[in-house]
Amino acid sequence: MEKHLSFTDILSVYLNEGQLNEFLKSGDDNISSVSFAEEINLLNRQFIVSRRIRIENLITLTEKELPKIKYVDLFLYLSKHSINIGLFHLAEDIIRLLIEKITDIEKLKDYLATAYFNLGEIYFRQGYWKKAESELLKAKRIFQSEKNRNGVFRCENMISAILGEKGDMNKALKNFHKLLGEINPKKEKYLYAMVESNIGILNQALHNFDESVSYLNRALIYFSQIGESARVAEIKYNIANLFYLQKDYAKAVEKIDEAAQAAVAAEHLPFLCLCFVTKADSLLNQNDFKPAAALADLAMDISSRINDRLSIADIYKVKGKIELELQNYDYAENLLLTSLRLNREAENKYNIAETCLSLSRLYKLKKKPKESAKFQILALLYFNEIKMHTYVGQNNS
Repeated sequence: MEKHLSFTDILSVYLNEGQLNEFLKSGDDNISSVSFAEEINLLNRQFIVSRRIRIENLITLTEKELPKIKYVDLFLYLSKHSINIGLFHLAEDIIRLLIEKITDIEKLKDYLATAYFNLGEIYFRQGYWKKAESELLKAKRIFQSEKNRNGVFRCENMISAILGEKGDMNKALKNFHKLLGEINPKKEKYLYAMVESNIGILNQALHNFDESVSYLNRALIYFSQIGESARVAEIKYNIANLFYLQKDYAKAVEKIDEAAQAAVAAEHLPFLCLCFVTKADSLLNQNDFKPAAALADLAMDISSRINDRLSIADIYKVKGKIELELQNYDYAENLLLTSLRLNREAENKYNIAETCLSLSRLYKLKKKPKESAKFQILALLYFNEIKMHTYVGQNNS
């Protein structure tokens, strides 16, 4: 796998030696002289501030120095990098700036489509499904007009992922398999791996574990071959999650630690957060409550900083389960109901169903049988809706 590029490595592709030296001299020595990966511990709150300062200084320096196409290409790259490290607001600011500058430039239509695509991904990562789909459809229309087959497929891939996130898993799977049949795995290796990983993730959610691991492992090989460190971190997390879903919590923790190391190496803050959430839940299931609670709090701090709404909803669920086990029933109730509200806002049917299961168990312990039955039925309805008919009986112990 390729080494994670330093900030200087990235800039040297776009700036000449004089421009690069000017930029490095223009910032705080502590910020400008180190690589992306070495810059600051991802868990340090100063990380986000420092990264924003660095990129905004770069925008100021290069706006008049670089040719238009090179300037646009650089900031599309940096917007994508900002998405991967969880700086969603910064990424959106960069994209909005670019869209304003290039909307009416005919020769930059492909770049405009990519800008809309990146904006769609920003909203996707935060669980704003309608906004995400709106931007992706804008991108798709432009890609179609430019006869950019790869761009169209990328949009279709993410639109299908939205269907999966909202619980329409069968339709999403059908779309992914159709897309996979249209992609050339040799010429479009990155896109092929993206679709395979999405099929793996959907099969994981449906508890088709053998199929899931096959797709995820193939995607991991592809991403490793082309040096996509951020995607490698994502796949490693999803492989770890397979062990968690199969209740092999000790193995899950081991694999999660590997995924967390990959996330740190790739500066992938959203997936580092997910590693902490799933590790917290795994430790909870091993009755290791204190470190589970500490990890959940750490994940909440990260997800709040990057506005990862889906993770925030999941963390409330995990914290609620911890308090449930500690017999702090009233606090657990508040946390789980908050998780339920947030998951409903995000239209995440799978997580709604799981949270309903925890609420059913809570009310059973609080000796409120009517409330317990109500949430048991709700869980069953949601699991049936996403074609997971046997899940309730297996997970309501």
